[in-house]
Amino acid sequence: MLSFDLVNFHDAGVDALAPRLGYKKIFKSGVDVEISARGVGDWAKRSKLITNGGQETDAKALKQNGVIGVLPQGMTVTRKVLDIAKDEEKPIIIPMSAVTNTQAGARIQELSKMRKLVRSVLMADAPFALVSLADGKELMMSSLQMLEMAGFLGIDMARAKTAMGRMGELI
Repeated sequence: MLSFDLVNFHDAGVDALAPRLGYKKIFKSGVDVEISARGVGDWAKRSKLITNGGQETDAKALKQNGVIGVLPQGMTVTRKVLDIAKDEEKPIIIPMSAVTNTQAGARIQELSKMRKLVRSVLMADAPFALVSLADGKELMMSSLQMLEMAGFLGIDMARAKTAMGRMGELI
């Protein structure tokens, strides 16, 4: 299975890092895909959009053609959003940056929230994608580090590999 990643910064050198980190391609937020918190009406015509506008906005947005996934705000997602994601076959995007980009004290809280999110997604059997969503080159994770982190969150290796390849299928 091929691995893909999504980062939250623009740097031409990222493409050269992709093979070294074990990825087929690294997508950039704002270039390859847009992350938006605005209402559904403004961007419903655009393609390759990830929404993080809150739970009601996410539930509505998942039904739009241009939306490819949901990035949960605050690492929480409702059962309604999980059911719609499963029906529409659009993934819940789980960013590892919530753990790697935080300070030591907040890291434990973020890790707990992320484990709860992963547990909810797995119990609902909703599709999900694992991305680093790193804010800089120094915060990027290799594909093996992502697999290890996924295992730590309670995701088995087969599902983690599938989740890491899901961004390539969507974009």
